Amino acid sequence: MVWTSAGCAVGFGALAIVAGSRHGATALDSTVWRFLLEHRTHTLNSVMKAVTAAGSGVVLTPLAVIGAGVAGWRARSWLPAVFVAVTTVGVSLLTTAFKILFARPRPPAALAEVTAGGWAFPSGHAANTTAVVGVLAVVAWTQLTSRRARWLTTGVAALVVLAVGTSRLYLGVHWLTDVAAGYLMAGCWLAAALATLGPYCLGRDRHPAHAVTTAEPTAAHDEAGHRDGTGTEESGRGC
Repeated sequence: MVWTSAGCAVGFGALAIVAGSRHGATALDSTVWRFLLEHRTHTLNSVMKAVTAAGSGVVLTPLAVIGAGVAGWRARSWLPAVFVAVTTVGVSLLTTAFKILFARPRPPAALAEVTAGGWAFPSGHAANTTAVVGVLAVVAWTQLTSRRARWLTTGVAALVVLAVGTSRLYLGVHWLTDVAAGYLMAGCWLAAALATLGPYCLGRDRHPAHAVTTAEPTAAHDEAGHRDGTGTEESGRGC
């Protein structure tokens, strides 16, 4: 996780340099924006507006609160909720700070399908969706016992994050580098939180499956003891 965080930080730094040196869009930003503008349809407009709404604070904030509560209840500890709060609030604050710092203009508002306020870099929808959905997927991974359920949760989370970022590009309210920066910044913070706080807030000793896995060797040992006569009950040396 440390290397993942470092890699995301390097990627975000590179995009930040680009955003800082070019106050407007890069050539790639303009190409992607123009392509999506030319391929808009009425149906896709409606779909993308619904998707982008899912990445708004009106949806993400209650989702984070409910997810943190459920995680804490399942783990019988408030530490998973702390992990969720640190991750989501941290990303939200960083997003606001970087937007003010870089003050990068958005694509032309006259050609956007939705109204968006504030600066463009990094994308708040991309960053906050990555933080909220990502951290809930991480917490779910530690609490789910089924491998299929774990991977299904991870896959759905990845699709949601990708869909929200794509919707911001399609609707014309962000450049490609804005969305990529949002992903990388949130990924960096999430990986750093997982590396530093994860062992304490999501410790395996609070995982229901841990009791099962630790009990299995004991049962196997007792059974072996009965067979070879070294068990406490059959050897007669039990207390």
